[in-house]
Amino acid sequence: MSEPTHGLDRILETVVYYREENRDAMRRFYDDVLRLGTSRVSSFGYRLGSSVLLIFDADRSVVQKSPPAHGTSGRAHACFVAVLMPIPPASWRPHSTTASARNITASTVDSGWQVPPNRPG
Repeated sequence: MSEPTHGLDRILETVVYYREENRDAMRRFYDDVLRLGTSRVSSFGYRLGSSVLLIFDADRSVVQKSPPAHGTSGRAHACFVAVLMPIPPASWRPHSTTASARNITASTVDSGWQVPPNRPG
């Protein structure tokens, strides 16, 4: 199979949003449950391989000046690729009830997609 002809290779960053009342729960989920705390690159951002996951306050991000205002309303989606998962997905279940109450869905799916290794670039 030949390489794609376009110049896009991967997503640099993904942004998810929280409401202020959910801030501590979100931080615990990403820091402790997903064990990303040691990957933090900003007050609420994490480096994952060659990508960055940024987590913004939903109410403040729509009115901020820098970076330019941005946001979403309703449901959003982010998907992580887990390789040699450091924690079994079953351990996420106790957090699913809390997340569900806040309209956050954590689930595991084997998509069957083959994710190619990062190419040097």
